[in-house]
Amino acid sequence: MFGICHESIWTLPRPAFEGAPLAVPFCADAPDAATLTAALITSMGCSPLPCGGLSRAALLESAAVLAVGVWWSGGEARHVFPSPALAPGAVDDEP
Repeated sequence: MFGICHESIWTLPRPAFEGAPLAVPFCADAPDAATLTAALITSMGCSPLPCGGLSRAALLESAAVLAVGVWWSGGEARHVFPSPALAPGAVDDEP
C-alpha cells in the first residue's frame, strides 16, 4: 500500500520515524509475489508488513482510508489500535 503515505515520504532515503522504519502493509496470494514485494519494501529501508492474501486487500484499503483520514486531521492512527500485547485477550493475559 504505497499509496498510504504522502509522496514526500518516498523521497526520504530511508523512511523512519521515532527510530522505527516505516511499515508498508501489503497483501499477496502467491508466495513468490509476497517475497518479491517484501524484498522491494526492504530495499527502500522500510519494514514489510504482510497482511494476508488478496482476499484481505479490501480490508487493507479500508484501514488505509481510516489511517489517512486520522493522520490528515492531525491525529495519530497508531492511537486507534492498541499494541497486540496490551489488547484484552493477549496471549500473555492470565485467565
